[in-house]
Amino acid sequence: MSATDVNPFAGGCAWIDGEFVPIAEANIPIMDWGFLHSDLTYDVVSAWHGNLFRLDDHMARFERGCHKLRLEPSLTFGEMRDILIETVALSGLRDTYSEVVLTRGIAPQGVRDPRQLQARFYAYSVPYVWLVRPEDQEKGVALAIVQQVERISSRSVDPTIKNFHWGDLTRALFEAYDEGALLPALTDGHGLITEGAGYNIFAVVDGRVHTPAVGVLEGVTRKTVIELVTASETEMVVGDLSVGMMHRAEEVFLSSTGGGVIPITILDGRPVGDGRAGPIALWLQQAYWELQDDPRYATPVTYRDSETFTTPRRMVIFGVTEFTAALVRAAKLLRYQVTVCDTSETSTSRERFPGADEVVVDSPQRYLDRVGEHLGPRDAVCVLAHDHTTDVPAIVAALGTGVGYLGVMGSRDHTAERMQRLREEGFDESALARVMAPIGIDIGARTHEETAIAIVAEIIALEANVSARSLRDSTGPIHPTRT
Repeated sequence: MSATDVNPFAGGCAWIDGEFVPIAEANIPIMDWGFLHSDLTYDVVSAWHGNLFRLDDHMARFERGCHKLRLEPSLTFGEMRDILIETVALSGLRDTYSEVVLTRGIAPQGVRDPRQLQARFYAYSVPYVWLVRPEDQEKGVALAIVQQVERISSRSVDPTIKNFHWGDLTRALFEAYDEGALLPALTDGHGLITEGAGYNIFAVVDGRVHTPAVGVLEGVTRKTVIELVTASETEMVVGDLSVGMMHRAEEVFLSSTGGGVIPITILDGRPVGDGRAGPIALWLQQAYWELQDDPRYATPVTYRDSETFTTPRRMVIFGVTEFTAALVRAAKLLRYQVTVCDTSETSTSRERFPGADEVVVDSPQRYLDRVGEHLGPRDAVCVLAHDHTTDVPAIVAALGTGVGYLGVMGSRDHTAERMQRLREEGFDESALARVMAPIGIDIGARTHEETAIAIVAEIIALEANVSARSLRDSTGPIHPTRT
């Protein structure tokens, strides 16, 4: 059995169009301006040992970028933060590369005015991505200061806004490869170092640690390095870093969420220092990884237990009506394994309920006698039948199981009659408290589809233990007239 047989999100989890999906099923619309125009911002945070590192720093930078680009999300930044955490939790991964993205969105046909678009939010988590794998770092990493490509002007693209404008960075990568190096460093065209393809650059010159002040992304790992050096006896200089300073540096190293602190041993084909990782880089590298579990910076992820994925949640629906068909569709959106059961051979067919996983012609008692022991707190029984010969026996049989949700459709008068019959059957008030009747939360549902949404919303609210007024606990019409 593979990991994805147990957990469909094991290879990674994404949030797309309001739904968590396995990373292999994650797609973006081709007309999204994030794809067409690179009109977006994003941020990347890593989880290590099940802790997201400096999550709030990453989200604060993401929020600043959105404001600078005039991107107006439909979600709050707190909600986006929670969604990102959930992608990690669902994946089960302890070490992740996790990303939030806000794009300009999709333009109505013929529209070119960005003010008319609604921003779209995406998030995903995949296994941790190394800029340079640890085993390759041990062999030595070569950096080239490229000559043919300069960093795009910050007057054109603000480097403090994390973006996908990688035209100059990709060209620099190819130039570095041609020079026999693994990674490039780009200048501003006037002899000053800026940054590389997804990392900040540091150099130790005359015992001081230097890093560029302008023309760079204000990296969160960069910030961590600056804080570590500032708190030490070594002087930290955030200012100009020239090509000449790089060539006479005792040490050169990079910082990135994808790998932490990465020593450079070769620069422009010549050894840096003695050709080995220097003491300051090695100290910072060790200190950075030790901070991953520091409660000042670590946001712990609460993971799902394996049962969440090994056994699909089940929903058993008794009764065949148009409400049944709508509820089947709604339940499948929540990834329930759905069974429709009724005694009518003519009305109970797979053709009528193609979305159901199982369609059974049987009585509720006999069906639950067979499967009832397998129903647990994560499962649901919904009684949509209005026939006394079916509905009360179905409720009685369901109360004999450990099912977590038991909802029963019917008018308030019909519900009162049922409850009285159940009392006469010997059920006390604690048992009857399990019965959600009338079924669903009080949202003024009228149509079959709206009623189905009210039912699944009640299930979600009960599972999450959050406040939502159920029809059982309200008064007045179940299907109110709208004006």
